[in-house]
Amino acid sequence: MLLLTFAAQVCLTVAGFEAVYLIWGLFAHRFTLADTAQTAIILGYLCLGLGGWAAQTVINRGFYALGSTWLPTIVGTIITILAVPAYVALRRQAGAIGLALASSLAITIYVAVLGFLQRRRFEREAAARGVTLGASEGMLSAVLRMAAAAAVASGLGLLLRGELLQWLPGTAVVTILLRAALLCSVGSSVYLTLVYIFGVRDLVDIRTAIVHKLHPHAIEGLPHE
Repeated sequence: MLLLTFAAQVCLTVAGFEAVYLIWGLFAHRFTLADTAQTAIILGYLCLGLGGWAAQTVINRGFYALGSTWLPTIVGTIITILAVPAYVALRRQAGAIGLALASSLAITIYVAVLGFLQRRRFEREAAARGVTLGASEGMLSAVLRMAAAAAVASGLGLLLRGELLQWLPGTAVVTILLRAALLCSVGSSVYLTLVYIFGVRDLVDIRTAIVHKLHPHAIEGLPHE
């Protein structure tokens, strides 16, 4: 899930202007170019928390499955209260961008704390059964590698965007769609390549699942990691 979520973050960051203008400018006729540009910047900062928003739905369910329904609520409430000064300060410093950044920081901290507490809970559950999680790989290492890959891919995609606007300018429907497709394709390709180089196993798992779905008997010939 996070592998694909970070890919979506890259696309929305490098092609945020095209996505916003396509929906609210060309079809809804509610955003001007200036509105679109400002919203696209805010969208990029909101996307920093996209992985956190996706992960919290799964981590919360882990607590629910263990019968611990109050802990996520209590942790979320505490972090929300502690985050209020950050919202106020960043709002004063950077306006709507500050609010977007505060939101991304809050959800990231929330997920990090919940993930840590859940790992501790799983360790206690395992110890009660006489086993250990020592050989079980956690999420943090893979998440950090995917986040690094997404950051590099987004940076390179934004650099490409500056060049692309020189020879593919304009806001016609075909131009917007073509520019968005190019930016998203290049950004996602760079991201997935880096994820592969960084050794994230989830990419291999997805590849294996796709191959198995398309060619059920071909799975035997794939290398296992």
